[in-house]
Amino acid sequence: MIEPVKHQNHVIRMQALCRMVGLSKSSIYARLDPGSPYYDETFPKGFKIGNSGRCRARGWYEADVVRWVNAQAGKEVLS
Repeated sequence: MIEPVKHQNHVIRMQALCRMVGLSKSSIYARLDPGSPYYDETFPKGFKIGNSGRCRARGWYEADVVRWVNAQAGKEVLS
């Protein structure tokens, strides 16, 4: 399990997200895509960073990611 986060609003980017969840970028995008067979409605949703309409940068709240990882670890133990 991952240690709880001290700052609830800490934002991480894709590279850190990949390291934390142990998945590639394409696997993460598949889990976020409702049309994908790998879609996971519980996976933390990212958000746009920046004010520009052309902004492609995305971020995730670290606390949400930690909660998701810990929930996945709990499922594995119960199975």
